[in-house]
Amino acid sequence: MNSPLSLVLNGRAGEARASLGAFIAVTVWLTFAHAATPPALLDAKHISNGCLISATAYVARLANELPEAKTEIVQVKQLDGSGHSVVVVSMNGKSYVRDWLVGVREISGENVQSAYTSAARAWLRLSGSAEKVREMNESIPATPTERSKEVAIAQEILGTGEVFTVGSYTVLVWRPTPKTMAAYEPSVGTMVAEVDMHSERFARSALLTRGLIASR
Repeated sequence: MNSPLSLVLNGRAGEARASLGAFIAVTVWLTFAHAATPPALLDAKHISNGCLISATAYVARLANELPEAKTEIVQVKQLDGSGHSVVVVSMNGKSYVRDWLVGVREISGENVQSAYTSAARAWLRLSGSAEKVREMNESIPATPTERSKEVAIAQEILGTGEVFTVGSYTVLVWRPTPKTMAAYEPSVGTMVAEVDMHSERFARSALLTRGLIASR
C-alpha cells in the first residue's frame, strides 16, 4: 500500500511528466510553425523504386505539420537518366526540392531539374553515398517473399492502400486522387493511370502493362 508521501511524490512526478510532455509538444509545434526551410522528413525505411511512395507520404505529412506550405509532386531525371519523383515545396516566398534520399535543397535561380541534379551530385560526393546507392540498387527484391515485405513497408509509409497477390507478385493499390489509381510493385516501381476500376483488376493490369505477367 502506498504511503501518503509516496502518493504525493507520484502525483508531483505525474505533473512533472505532463508538464514536460506539454513543453515538448509546444516546442515541436513552434519548430515547424516557424521553420525557415521545409523539413526533409526522410523515411525511416527504404524501399526499392519507391520514390513516388515517399513523395506522396511526404506531401501528406507536410500538410499536417506545415499547412501553409504548398507542395507538388514532379518528375525529374536521375543522374543515370531514369525517371524520378520529387516534391517541390513553396513557402516563405521561396521554393525547394525535396528528394527521398538527398533531402531538401532551395531552388535558387534554377529550375527543378537543375536543383535536383546539383543536390544529387553533392550528396554523392559525401563519403559512402555512392556505395549506399549501389547497395540499394543491388538489393532490389528478387523473390516473392522479399517483394511482399517491401510492399508491406510501402503500405506502412503511405498509410493507405490495398494489397493484392497476383501470381508471384504482390501489389499495393491506392487512389492518389479521386480520378487516378496507382499500383506499386518493388521490382518496377509505381504505375499511375486515370482509370476507375476494381483495385485487384488494376493491380493485374499494372503487372500486365509492365510485362511481369502474361495475359490470360
